[in-house]
Amino acid sequence: MKNTILIVAVLLISSTSHAKATSSVRGPSIVPAYETIAPNDLLQRRTPFLNPRRIEPGRDDVILGEQNETGNTWYDYHSNGSVGKMIAVDNQGGVHTTWMDLYTPDGGFTRQQKYNYLTGGAWLEQDGVPASPGTRSGFGNIVLTREEEQRAVIFCHALGVAQGENPTTVVLVDFGTGWGAFESFLPPNYAEFNNYWPMGVVSPGGMIHVLYNRSGADLISYTGTEFRGGQPEFPDVPIEISPTSLNTYRIAQSPHSERAAITWIASRVGIPPPPEYTNTRAYQQNNDLYLVWTDDGEHWNFDNPLNVTNVIPTNADLEEPYSYGDTLRPATTHDIVFDADDKIHIVFEALGMWEMAEYDPEVNIPPVDGLTIDASFLFHWTEEDCTITPVADGWFSQCVVDENGDTLIWPNPGAWKTNTCNPSLAYSEDGDLYCVFNYFPYGDYNDYIGAGRCHGDVAVTVSEDNGETWYYPTMLVQTSSPLPEPGEGMAEEYPTLAERVDENLHVLYILDHEAGTTIQASDAGAANTLNEVYYLKVPVEEVLRDSIWEGPDFHVSPPESVHDDGIQNPLEFRLAGAYPNPFNSTTRIEYDLEVRQTIELGIYSTTGQQVAKLFSGESLPGHHQVTLDAIALPAGVYVVKLSSGNLTSSMKVALVK
Repeated sequence: MKNTILIVAVLLISSTSHAKATSSVRGPSIVPAYETIAPNDLLQRRTPFLNPRRIEPGRDDVILGEQNETGNTWYDYHSNGSVGKMIAVDNQGGVHTTWMDLYTPDGGFTRQQKYNYLTGGAWLEQDGVPASPGTRSGFGNIVLTREEEQRAVIFCHALGVAQGENPTTVVLVDFGTGWGAFESFLPPNYAEFNNYWPMGVVSPGGMIHVLYNRSGADLISYTGTEFRGGQPEFPDVPIEISPTSLNTYRIAQSPHSERAAITWIASRVGIPPPPEYTNTRAYQQNNDLYLVWTDDGEHWNFDNPLNVTNVIPTNADLEEPYSYGDTLRPATTHDIVFDADDKIHIVFEALGMWEMAEYDPEVNIPPVDGLTIDASFLFHWTEEDCTITPVADGWFSQCVVDENGDTLIWPNPGAWKTNTCNPSLAYSEDGDLYCVFNYFPYGDYNDYIGAGRCHGDVAVTVSEDNGETWYYPTMLVQTSSPLPEPGEGMAEEYPTLAERVDENLHVLYILDHEAGTTIQASDAGAANTLNEVYYLKVPVEEVLRDSIWEGPDFHVSPPESVHDDGIQNPLEFRLAGAYPNPFNSTTRIEYDLEVRQTIELGIYSTTGQQVAKLFSGESLPGHHQVTLDAIALPAGVYVVKLSSGNLTSSMKVALVK
């Protein structure tokens, strides 16, 4: 075993009542980055961390809207990255759905891509119709042709339809609207590219654009051709877009023009990984999000992609927390859509990572202090001004602790999932932007699969200002089955939102009765169950618009200037940090003031009782430090509160003994 020093920091957001949080330090740093942690290992860890913070969007345990079963499947796994659209609504209100169906509970090779169509209150078939050829197909997504007769087009991969053992991409086109009789078109079987996990779109002018990955999820490629009836003539050689360390990418088509766009996650440290990053979680989480597009359907900027997130690197010349640079990284899932003005919108999932500004390169571990495994945010980016704004909050730990703060169990959302993930976008004709996503609440989990797997719900949030601000989410599906018997859980997963929004939102999701994924080694014990595939129709008037969620900035906000004496100018009225945190007996509380004012600085229990007063009176503008001596306080989590009139700023600190 390597001789290493475990560095696990519990770092927190400080926020004010009048402005968004700008600190680069955002939440519990949980897993040492130099290890690949198996779920069972988490039970043995004794690290200081916060009591979980429950952030459950405000609705009772209800299903909002009208639920309708479109089929079922024994397969509980529909993506190991971003989920393609699995539902589409035509211009007559007909609902087209697709999903991956496994016919038997043994996890065999009898997968097939299914299709169903709902019109006049009736489905085409009770459990849909097979759409794909071959012996093992799936991981499909659906779009509609842009002609007057809107026909379903499904992109999936399949075995047994081309020479060789590798699967190939299949483009399935229905003969008529809702017929369920699909003609198969095969791009060339690019053997060296494998053609796994395709995603595709069809343009108003009849262009087909297709993405796919290799079996090792290490190279994203593109092929495109005209499609106006007959056999599409795909090019002999695809375009290699980018190497990747994750199977996460998306493609979107404007409904108004030939504009199309492609997004993907790319590692910030290179592919293949440097030795210190090999086989570590840190490698999979250290990413940027990239974008390419075409305005005419033919010419793409593949040679000059746009770095959407452009993560700010560490800077050893700055003091903590700014030396960490950005402490959020785009993670596994995201989605993309065009608005009425043909502008691109992206919503992506982000996890925490604290990358070291200085480290010893001779030590063969990633230069990372820590990272999160469940705590996450959703953020929005728009082509209009390239700004990133917060969308949804999953910034809490799923860890279950006893009254002494000791770990009882640490369940997590499962393979390729976090507390807020799988965003799916739609833009309505009235200008509202909707985001449906998977939300994993605290305390709803099973306890017999490794360290346990959390049960997901489905939520939606809406923006009325083109993504600049987002309302607190509405729970569409909020079941609860804590500590169920095997096979009796209720885990809604892989939600997708149809791009067409009329007076309703149209959502498809899988109800997994055994949280965890049967094909993932870390989820050993997650038995196959027969899972319903549900279509949910939600009136847009039922989506809550009560209050805006003011989340954190994605990018760090370092000091704007420094005096000659080395004292940085304060940016705002705020608590600037606690060092160290967690702490034993004493810690240094720092705060900034813009103007001379009367303040109170106190320490409170999590129930709101003041346990210590650090300062009360008039304080000058500038950067200030006060030492908290907590020798007489019991170990636990406390709230530091700075107040002046109607201004407040608070943060949590952890006392360990």
